[in-house]
Amino acid sequence: MVSKKHMINHIPKMSKRSQHVHCLFKSRQAAYSH
Repeated sequence: MVSKKHMINHIPKMSKRSQHVHCLFKSRQAAYSH
């Protein structure tokens, strides 16, 4: 998981968009988990 975050951070410009998508995905996953 850390590597994934590092990879997203490594991406230029798209890093912001990727992070946003990742945040949404995490939020969705948490909702499904509950």
